[in-house]
Amino acid sequence: MAQYTLLTDDETAVALKISKSKLYKVCQKFDANLDDEWELNEGEHFEWITRGKIRHFYEQGAVAIAKYLEVTEGNGILNRLIEFFTHRQQRIRRALVLRKIAQETRSGSTAVVSDTLFFHRRSAISILGTNGKGINGAMDRIKKGGGGYEGAEILIANKDIAYIESDEYFSNTGILKLSKDMKKSNKNKSRQSWLEAVGDTIIDGVDYQYKLLMSQEQAITQAILNAKRLARNRCQVTGEVCGEGSQFDLHGHHIFCKSSRSDLATKIDNILVVKEEIHNSYHRWHTLRYQSQPCTPESFIEYLQDVHSYLIDKPKSQKRYLALIERLEQLQRDCG
Repeated sequence: MAQYTLLTDDETAVALKISKSKLYKVCQKFDANLDDEWELNEGEHFEWITRGKIRHFYEQGAVAIAKYLEVTEGNGILNRLIEFFTHRQQRIRRALVLRKIAQETRSGSTAVVSDTLFFHRRSAISILGTNGKGINGAMDRIKKGGGGYEGAEILIANKDIAYIESDEYFSNTGILKLSKDMKKSNKNKSRQSWLEAVGDTIIDGVDYQYKLLMSQEQAITQAILNAKRLARNRCQVTGEVCGEGSQFDLHGHHIFCKSSRSDLATKIDNILVVKEEIHNSYHRWHTLRYQSQPCTPESFIEYLQDVHSYLIDKPKSQKRYLALIERLEQLQRDCG
């Protein structure tokens, strides 16, 4: 992936250790004589950003210019350029790993055990860029001999690996151990480079996401408390008040679910205060009706019509019911 990433003209000049004006003068020399051995082809060596003015370069284009400068000026620039590309590709891979960690954290396939963030097996597979066979092989090697890398350790329960409802979850240290084993046992240079990037970034990357997740969870908890206060501890579907001696608890339901609309997770307009029984009932209904699709205001309206249509039979509950439908429809229009 990295080899096809374009460099700006500024980046190319820095990599070649020349000024940008000299870079374009060299390009003009390439363009001036179409019969010599020096070629810069659009789509292969560079792309026009502003035709006739600004170019961005593929690595092949930068290498072609470096070879020209080495031949015409004898400055030994090619080795420096290769070193620049190596470091650049490492930075790109690390950035991609950090992005993958963030995506898997937001996917909801995580669990917190003893103040440690664990990723579901499928998320660990995604971060490692492997498959079920690959992660199984690494786990087997680690179990049998402590892994194939220097200083290897076994996977420690509830530190590196956790079992939740029979599913495997891996922490950052667990993924680190897997990445080291896979890198040692894999002959493919591209795979080795990716796994090296995982090893370099997984600890700090997951720690950052954990802190972000915890701060957001605290903000969500506070938003739900605020929503309950504004609702005067009353279920916004049935109108029942949760007070001393009540036989039910109130929940804060995210109308647009957190996994699909994290931007609305702390917005009070997106939090509906409902009885625990109704909250659980809705999610069971939604799973049967919509399976893995995200919750929306529209689906909650359907739920109300299917399960709680009796509310329109009495004037007070009818008024509350119609106001709630209007609120849900407005949220769908504004944010859907």
